[in-house]
Amino acid sequence: WPLTRPARASPSSMPMDRRRLRDRLRRSRAHALVCEEERRLFAELFAWARQQGAQGLEQIEVAYFNKDGTPVRGFAARCEIVGPILLPSALMMTANSEVELALGLAIERRKLLDGGNSFWAPWIRTLPTPGDLLRDDVKYSSAEILDFYSALPLVDQILAWNARVAQDWEDHRTAWSELAKKDGALTLIFDDFKWASSIVRSRVFDPPPTYALMPFADMMNTGPRANMEVYQDVVCDGLGDVSYCALMLVPGSRVYSGDELLQSYTSADNAERLFRGGFMFRGNPTPLLVPGAAEHEALQRLEKRGA
Repeated sequence: WPLTRPARASPSSMPMDRRRLRDRLRRSRAHALVCEEERRLFAELFAWARQQGAQGLEQIEVAYFNKDGTPVRGFAARCEIVGPILLPSALMMTANSEVELALGLAIERRKLLDGGNSFWAPWIRTLPTPGDLLRDDVKYSSAEILDFYSALPLVDQILAWNARVAQDWEDHRTAWSELAKKDGALTLIFDDFKWASSIVRSRVFDPPPTYALMPFADMMNTGPRANMEVYQDVVCDGLGDVSYCALMLVPGSRVYSGDELLQSYTSADNAERLFRGGFMFRGNPTPLLVPGAAEHEALQRLEKRGA
């Protein structure tokens, strides 16, 4: 099925000296190794996936890449990619809507925060924290920032998203809190749901067949020339009746050791990319429509701030 994920994986939630890494990457476009804490967390993630039957993970590793002077986390090939990377369907969190998916993710994270366990723990620990989103996600922008850029249609989109998330919570908070308790969480608060809603918006794979969060698939970035494709419900000879999410080479592509794995994202202009994933894509083939002088001035201010 066609890939519909709209945005890249968010920046790392683990501590690192970003200034030193940024300076290093400015001197070299080669990928940088993750820090020791990240190395440990991602080793746990890979081990978790292998325990569930994942295949082909020995071909990839987590690395940082220089994106216009900014370190961005993604996947690098450890060797030439010669076969598919197969992730069993048990590693996909699915739901009938984005709201349902966000609720499920919020409950799983809350269980961990309350000292409990979750099947999804190795993956959740690699996700951006609320503090990361406050720093990097435009949907967490302050009222002052939104007022400063109020001429941009993007601001209306941010305000509408926040209002919708708040209304969903208000409409269902009692039922959702009870559901969370039944599932092992001690409590559930609005901030849990907002965090999960933002994660889902930046990483979701849309139907068909369902809304899904796919660990590993959600960490591949995009670029002008994608070299990987994502497929769901793949059944492989010799592996029984288990269905997989498959990361496969684009026909005719070669990915060598050290190369970044890149996937195609749904067509969207840079305003939509900034809204969903907190980044703008240099060379984006989808033009950004700026209808008037006020919007143009606001975009210039945004560019000067280094967004």
